[in-house]
Amino acid sequence: MADIVDVEKAIAQIVANCLYPNGTSQPSVIGNDCKVMRGWPVPAQLDSDLAAGILTVSVFPMAGVERNTTRLTTDPQVLNIPAPTITATISGQTITFAGTIPTAQNVGVTLGDWLPANQTYVYPATPADTMTTIAAGLAALLVAAGVAATSSGPVLTLPATIIASAIVGVFGTMWQEFKRQERGVMVTLWCPTHQMRDIAAPLIDLALVQNEHLLLGDGSGARMVYQRTMISDERQTVEIYRRDLVYMVEYGTNVITQVPQIISTKAIVTT
Repeated sequence: MADIVDVEKAIAQIVANCLYPNGTSQPSVIGNDCKVMRGWPVPAQLDSDLAAGILTVSVFPMAGVERNTTRLTTDPQVLNIPAPTITATISGQTITFAGTIPTAQNVGVTLGDWLPANQTYVYPATPADTMTTIAAGLAALLVAAGVAATSSGPVLTLPATIIASAIVGVFGTMWQEFKRQERGVMVTLWCPTHQMRDIAAPLIDLALVQNEHLLLGDGSGARMVYQRTMISDERQTVEIYRRDLVYMVEYGTNVITQVPQIISTKAIVTT
């Protein structure tokens, strides 16, 4: 579920990548140490960092700068359907399973000439399974249904009179949006000199404006649009040169769930 916290994290990451494109183990692009933080700076720590010549960039959601922009359908939408990683190869009366099981998948065998007609027997494979346990699990299901099936390693063998097909179903990702909001987020540069501000602010502003579409931590997206810039030298006597970059971010509040593919309308599943 996306929250303003996810928006803050995404923006902070953009700023950090801008200042340290080669990672924090290498010097920043402005030559000075930089801190990127969510929330408002603690005054004592900020004063200490400014005295040490450190640039602080804070990411802070603005109070009162928010509006409800809900307008989209709340119907579930498909976000992603991965390709199956298990294969089932039929040769005569045998079905051979192969591949890997990085995520849960359903493996089904449908009997075309068995009562009830077109009944599918499903084994829910997990990363703890192997091709051998899949074949054995399906064989046990079929035997319980009166089919003289056997398994040996990853191979399932059916009686000569049985016509069968096999299918593998994955778990797709679906999302459902319940509301949408637009929130003002202020990215503030706290600089010990105006020269540092003059160098860092255009770089950060450009990085932000080039990332109109944010990818949030839950896999959903947000749209970020520039609104305004504010410059303050009111505290230059204590060496604080500040610049605020205000962006409006629209994002949805949603629920993301894992849903299995339908591989049969009639199925018997092992537990």
